[in-house]
Amino acid sequence: MQTEKNSTTYVIGRCDGLVPQLRELTKWLAKDASDRSAEARVVFLGGVVYGPRTKAVVDEVQRVLEVFPGSTLISGGRERGLLEFLEGGLNRAPTMWWMAHGGGRAVVDSFGVDATVRGSREIRRIVARTSPHLMPMLRAGKEYEIDGDFCITQGWSFPSLLKVDEEEIDLTGWNVDEINAWHKAMNKIVVYERAPTNDRYPEVGDTDITLGGFPDQTGRVHLLAIDNGEASRFVFASRADKYAAVNVAVRPAEMFRRAPLGAARFA
Repeated sequence: MQTEKNSTTYVIGRCDGLVPQLRELTKWLAKDASDRSAEARVVFLGGVVYGPRTKAVVDEVQRVLEVFPGSTLISGGRERGLLEFLEGGLNRAPTMWWMAHGGGRAVVDSFGVDATVRGSREIRRIVARTSPHLMPMLRAGKEYEIDGDFCITQGWSFPSLLKVDEEEIDLTGWNVDEINAWHKAMNKIVVYERAPTNDRYPEVGDTDITLGGFPDQTGRVHLLAIDNGEASRFVFASRADKYAAVNVAVRPAEMFRRAPLGAARFA
C-alpha cells in the first residue's frame, strides 16, 4: 500500500554570523527530516553575509543547499551588495564606500583576502578561488519563495515582480498602494524576518509569522518547520555566552498562535 509522503520546509531566520547556532540547527533538521522520512528542503532568510564570519556561514549554507535539493536562499541587502561587488556592478565610488564603510572589508577578509590587497579585481579573484560556490549561491538568491499557503520573504524586501498563477505583477517602487497590492495578490500567510517585539519567540499574527529579532544581539537563530503545509514547530539554537555549549529547543508553533493561521489571509 502506498502511503502519502511527508514534506517539511525548514525556514531558518537570519543567522548574522552565529555559526555554531546555525550548525546545531542544521544538524537538528537533518535528523528531524530523517526521523520523519520527510522530503525536506531549507529556506534561508538572509543574514548569510555578515562581517568576518561570512565565509564560515556561506560554507555551512552551501553544504545544506547541496544536501537538501530544492533549498534556497532569500537574499537580503548584504547578499545583494556582495554580489554587485563581485560582479563588478558597482562603480568605483560605491565600491570604495562599501569596502570602507559598508562592512565590505571584513566580509572579503573572511575569504582570506590580505589586508594589504586593495584592488577590487584582485579581491574578486581571491574570493572566487577561495569559495567557488559563493557566486552561484548569490546569483540564485530569490526575493521570495512560495510553499503552499506560505510566502516566505524578508519583511522589508517586497518583490518588484511577483508571479501569481503564471501572471506577472509589476510592483516596482515602495509606496503603500503597491505593498497592499502585493499582500492582496499573494492572498497568503507570509513568513518573514524583521525585528519583533519579542526576541525570544516568533510573533504569530493574523497574517504573518515573524522570525528573528536581531540574532547578533539575542544570540539566537530561529527555525520554523512547515510540516505538510502546517507551521507545526518552532525551533531555536542559542547559547548563553561564547563559551557555553549550544542548546537546541523545540516548541509547538501552536503555543505562539493568536489566530488560526490556516484561515488567516491578507485583506
